[in-house]
Amino acid sequence: MLPVAPLIAFCGAPSGAGACAGWAREACRALSPFVGHAMSDAVRKNSSWFKRLRASFRVADRPNSRTPNVRSGRAIGLIVTLAAVLGIAATASAQPRLVPPDEVVIYLHASMKETEFVDGLVCELGRVLVAPVRATTIDLPLTRDHLATPSQLHTGKVATPFARATSGEAGRVFRYLILDRDLKADGLNYVFSETFLAADPVAVMSIIRLMPKEPGLSRKRVSDMTGDRLYKLMLKSVAILAGLRTAGCLMSFPNSLPELDAKAPEFCPADHRALVDAGVLKARPFGACNTVAMAGR
Repeated sequence: MLPVAPLIAFCGAPSGAGACAGWAREACRALSPFVGHAMSDAVRKNSSWFKRLRASFRVADRPNSRTPNVRSGRAIGLIVTLAAVLGIAATASAQPRLVPPDEVVIYLHASMKETEFVDGLVCELGRVLVAPVRATTIDLPLTRDHLATPSQLHTGKVATPFARATSGEAGRVFRYLILDRDLKADGLNYVFSETFLAADPVAVMSIIRLMPKEPGLSRKRVSDMTGDRLYKLMLKSVAILAGLRTAGCLMSFPNSLPELDAKAPEFCPADHRALVDAGVLKARPFGACNTVAMAGR
C-alpha cells in the first residue's frame, strides 16, 4: 500500500458536547496543515503516543460521518497535545517548495458508463493549469482483494496497482483514477477522493456520490454538476501534490456534499500567488468551455 503523508485532522464532538468541543474542533482543523507534516517529517518513527496522534490526520476529502464519541475534555486535550508539538511543527512544517507537474492525466476506469462530464472537466482544468491536461481510459483489474467492505473499494488498495500500472508516464505526471464505485479509507465511512503523497503522485476519486440524484435533472445538468464537483477536488489535489500545505478557500476540507457545492472553486489570494509563481497555475484563466457551467455561475 502506498504511504499517505498526514495532512488533514479530524476532530469531532458528540451532539450536546458544548461550544468548548466546537472551538477545539475548529482549532484542530486550523492547525492540521502544519502539525500534520511535522508529525510525518519529524516524529513518525517515535513513540506510540506520536503514532496515535499521527493517525488522526488524513488527506481524504470527506470526514467520517460516524463521528467519534469525543468529549469536550478529549477535544481540548488533543489541542493541548498539538500545542505541545508546535515546537517541532514550526521547524519541520515550513511550506515546501512547490513543484509543478509536467502533465495531468485523468484515467477513467473502463467499467464507467457515465463519462459525459469528462470533456468539460479537461477543458476547465486546462483553463487554469499550466501543465497540459488529458483524459484516457484504463482497464485496471479490480477484485475482492481491493475491497474495504462488500460494496466499497479501499482507496489504498486501489492506488497501489494504479500507480504501478501508470508508472511508465514520462516526466512528473499527476495521475488521477476516476471510478464509479464507492470508496472507503481507513477510519472513514466513505470518501469522495484520496490523494497519496508518495513517490508516485496519484489520487483515486469516485463520482458515485458526486452525481446528483435529484429527480427531473437533465443529463446535461447531471454531467455539469458532476464535473463541477470533480473540478474542485482535482484542483485541490493538484495543489497538494505540488506541495501546497494550507487549508483555506478551495483547500478547505468539506464536511459534506453541500459544503463542497458551497465552496468557491478558487484558491485564497496568497495560495493563488504561490501557485502562479511556481508555474502550477496560470495567472488568469485562459479560454472558454461551453460544456461545464460551474455551479452558481
